Amino acid sequence: MYKEDSLEDLTEHFDLPKDVLTKTLNDYNKFARQGKDEEFAKDSDNLIPMEEGPYYIARLDPSNLIGVGGIGSNRKFEAIDPDFNTIPGLYVAGMDSTMQYRNVYTITLGGSACAHNVNSGRHAAMNAKDYITSLK
Repeated sequence: MYKEDSLEDLTEHFDLPKDVLTKTLNDYNKFARQGKDEEFAKDSDNLIPMEEGPYYIARLDPSNLIGVGGIGSNRKFEAIDPDFNTIPGLYVAGMDSTMQYRNVYTITLGGSACAHNVNSGRHAAMNAKDYITSLK
């Protein structure tokens, strides 16, 4: 983390394109003043103008929120035992069901498992409903 009192000092210290950073900040401040982010649709409650320093810069390295080696499951998101036998009535979803990736999940992008989490939850619930219905 690094701090400068002015945007100009920050751009000089890190050899950043001053015109691009200045335009970005000016656009953001305009959106904050008007209460509508025309670029990223940020909620108006979170638009806070940054009219004067200090300004901060930090290096952020990619990280990921995934699991490798979760609970084993099949394509219906039914939990399976170590011998790949279904455990009746037990379903897994979200980060707990990432056993399917084994050791090949190499994406280092935050939020990259979100689609899996939503889809596995949906399918686990539908399959659980079918299982309960079949017991009647």
